[in-house]
Amino acid sequence: MGVIYRARQISLNRIVALKMIQPGHLPSPEAWLRFQNEIAASAQLNHPNIVALHESGTMDGAHYFTMQLMEGGNLAACHFPLTREEIAERIPTAAA
Repeated sequence: MGVIYRARQISLNRIVALKMIQPGHLPSPEAWLRFQNEIAASAQLNHPNIVALHESGTMDGAHYFTMQLMEGGNLAACHFPLTREEIAERIPTAAA
């Protein structure tokens, strides 16, 4: 559906994940509106296991959204479902 880049949000001087939607994946204004509504709904969620969404928009005809940058790998390289052991390895431990 899109390509994700590591980017700097200049206005707040922070590193974010920038997802650019590939042309043709939101072929109509209605599809873009539905996608924006999904982004707005997702942005209201607050949970340690959910990546925070920051903003969405269009620039030079390209649709995008930004989200919290998560370091540490590529989901495309993972196999699903993960085993309990694999899940446990990925959960950060709380500082004592």
